[in-house]
Amino acid sequence: MRNLKFVVFIFLLGILAACSSQEPKTVSFMTSGDPAERQAYLDLVAAFEERHPEINIEVTHIPSDKDYRTRLATDFAAGSAPDITLMNYRRVAAFAANDLLDPIGPYLDESELIQAEDFYDVAIEAFLWQGTLMCLPQNISSLVVYYNEDLFDAAGVPYPSDKWTWDEFVNTAVSLTRDIDGDGVIDQYGLGVDPSLYRLAPFVWQNDAPIVDNEDAPSRLTLTRPPSLEALQWFVDLRQVHGVVPDRVEESAQDSESRFIAGTTAMFLDSRRGTPTYREIETFTWDVAPLPYNKTTAGILHSDGYCLSETTENKDAAWTFIEFANSVEG
Repeated sequence: MRNLKFVVFIFLLGILAACSSQEPKTVSFMTSGDPAERQAYLDLVAAFEERHPEINIEVTHIPSDKDYRTRLATDFAAGSAPDITLMNYRRVAAFAANDLLDPIGPYLDESELIQAEDFYDVAIEAFLWQGTLMCLPQNISSLVVYYNEDLFDAAGVPYPSDKWTWDEFVNTAVSLTRDIDGDGVIDQYGLGVDPSLYRLAPFVWQNDAPIVDNEDAPSRLTLTRPPSLEALQWFVDLRQVHGVVPDRVEESAQDSESRFIAGTTAMFLDSRRGTPTYREIETFTWDVAPLPYNKTTAGILHSDGYCLSETTENKDAAWTFIEFANSVEG
């Protein structure tokens, strides 16, 4: 009888072990963006979990990009980073230099579903750290001018052409900046742009000027040199001279993207990332134009990537999701 009980006990242990091994692995995934982007990620996760029921993706979404970056830094510093994060290529180096990321390159090399050749070279290069691919590009786009066709039509201003100059760009913004009710306060701005180096950069390059002393091994900014300073002054004059963009106080009260969505800013500089949100706009028709040019044409890359935390315990499961997300099926 004792032998029979022992056999039954071992049999039950085997069943429990089998059940345990079939429990889904949980992978944490932190995202950021507006409601349209959040829904896109949730749809992606749903499609993945249907295809891979053995893996559960736990999504944490933080709408504000600023709050997202703060949370990212805090979680990594505390050793509690999500298994998968989305990171702009400009921010990867700080995490890679501190060995906080598990390089994605070896996983990609072994993949039978996707290959490096499936991605634009410039996007792959953007996520290299000391020759190693740290994150996998999720998207790639350039900076463009989104514009409100209805406001252009109401003001009788021609739509931007494929080849428009700095002067035409400024004149267009001036024509679309209006004090509608005559109270001395601007109600409609001609332009909205984030006052950052990333938005300034293409205009410096368009003036045939450098931003840093050495692009391969930069050690300092060169914005005080005449050609670069000229572009910087032109950029600052959008507010100081022409008054076509909100000042700092106004921008803090309502950022330019929100103004564009609300129909009170005629043009807004953004990358492809804004398109899902703008597609939800029902109050006006919008379109996209290239950046204006000066001495030459130039743009700037925007790309986010899927990054693996070095501390994740389910790296294979996390990679399976990243692989799926970047495949044709995803």
